[in-house]
Amino acid sequence: MTAVREATAHPPVVRELDAGAPEIAGAWKWHRFHPRWIPDRLVARLAERALRAWAEPVVVRLPAGFRMRLDLRDDIQCTIAHNGDWEGEIFDACAARVRPGDTVLDVGAHTGYATLRFAQWVGDRGRVVALEPLPGHVAAIRRNLELNGWLARATIVEAAAGDHTGGGRFIAGSGLNLGVGALATATPDGTAGEPLTVATVALDDWLEAGAITRVALCKIDIEGAEGLALRGLARACAARRIAALLVEVHPATLPAFGDSVPGIASWCEAHGYRISWWNNAGAFVAPPAPAGATYLLAVAPEGAR
Repeated sequence: MTAVREATAHPPVVRELDAGAPEIAGAWKWHRFHPRWIPDRLVARLAERALRAWAEPVVVRLPAGFRMRLDLRDDIQCTIAHNGDWEGEIFDACAARVRPGDTVLDVGAHTGYATLRFAQWVGDRGRVVALEPLPGHVAAIRRNLELNGWLARATIVEAAAGDHTGGGRFIAGSGLNLGVGALATATPDGTAGEPLTVATVALDDWLEAGAITRVALCKIDIEGAEGLALRGLARACAARRIAALLVEVHPATLPAFGDSVPGIASWCEAHGYRISWWNNAGAFVAPPAPAGATYLLAVAPEGAR
């Protein structure tokens, strides 16, 4: 089992805002600043320079009923602050699969939006296991759980999910989007970050070491390494100890790991799961996958509710 590092000291928080507040809109506009007549690299430099004005973090009250400390210079965190959620409809569609007291895995937890959603669902008797390899993100997850009084509901594992327990090379995101990063040679948007050596965990090993016999939902969002995480979870899936899998598939980066979107779906079906796809109209639908589908929900027959 991978130990959790202690969070670093909390940086000062100077403002508390509601999602979508005017102070957030200014940062949001710079993240959406993409005039066609300016080269992409120059656009990024201009936006990064302008976003220095939002260097101080803010605490944002979100419609889901919790708060997050967010860095508005980061695209994903600014989107949460501006829109009030991150792919919230997809999480809403999965909420009925998690009950108070359940265990949920958040694989690729970033700064904790999904972790907080899950902590809200499982309650004081439940448990969320958040896997995230980057120390800065781990510290942010811990702060956000503390901010809502939910730290006791979560276990944070500072590691990347893979097909073996040990270590691996990780390329972190850089620039305006710190949320992209993977066990690969380049980040999904093609920009190379600084390579890091991180711990890797095969989830089968972790679950067995912790004597966790049932997981209500396992969310996986790891920028193309989905197949690695699933192969590291094969024993639990074959034994139907994972009731449902919510997997974001990344067509552009899956081939770097020898995988594909159809291959991920076939793997789930071969392990006895029933597949449905997010159709971007507010529902999961039966195969075939709609054009451009990026989220797969795999439900074990006895896991359906």
